[in-house]
Amino acid sequence: MTYIAIALLLAAAGLRTRLVRLWRAVRLFRAANALREAGSHVLDHVEREAGQ
Repeated sequence: MTYIAIALLLAAAGLRTRLVRLWRAVRLFRAANALREAGSHVLDHVEREAGQ
């Protein structure tokens, strides 16, 4: 019974670790998209200013 409890605790900890990694990856992906979008807006603005 003790071994089963230890195995369940280890499995839960492993799942939590994977979920945290996934959550961090999603946040990083969103931040990268936001930065790319902001950079695109800046380039568009610079191109419009240069065209005037």
